[in-house]
Amino acid sequence: IAASLITSDYKSRDIQCAIARGHSRAHIMFSKIIVYIVAIWILSLEDILVYTIGGCICGGFGKAFTLNVAGYMLRSIACEGFVLTMLYMTCVFLAFALTSKAASVSVNLLLFFLVDLGVQIMPVLFQSDVLEKILGYMPFSSVREMSQVDIDWSHAGISLAVAAAYGAVMIVATWLTFRKRDLR
Repeated sequence: IAASLITSDYKSRDIQCAIARGHSRAHIMFSKIIVYIVAIWILSLEDILVYTIGGCICGGFGKAFTLNVAGYMLRSIACEGFVLTMLYMTCVFLAFALTSKAASVSVNLLLFFLVDLGVQIMPVLFQSDVLEKILGYMPFSSVREMSQVDIDWSHAGISLAVAAAYGAVMIVATWLTFRKRDLR
């Protein structure tokens, strides 16, 4: 999605035209990020629907849908959405940095495959309490934490803060890359 939304504007020179009309680079970048986030959340509505139906099937259709169940589901969806949105700022950074749709898509797929593979294999290869503790504070652990009925808020809060910090770093890196790009 980031590759389509951002790199197509480079190719069609829409970004260059917007800059020539006097729009600030910050305005252009944040408008692209907002459109990207909205697109992610619209596409995730399918996951929410599947999650809700799956929860009803696993929990049985005969049980009452209470406010506690609704709160639990909303909390889980909001946490997962926030974490994924922050992690997907990597895709925005790569789209702004590479400006090529094919390169952006390829590098994103490769990067997320390698990161996912690394997170799965590292604990097996390097059995260490320190590594296990570090991986426990990675953003996806907060998603697992929020999917539990009873939450250790201190642990989940640290994981959410790590996700927020990562997203902020990616936005700053995107800004630094976009600000220095020659778009004449």
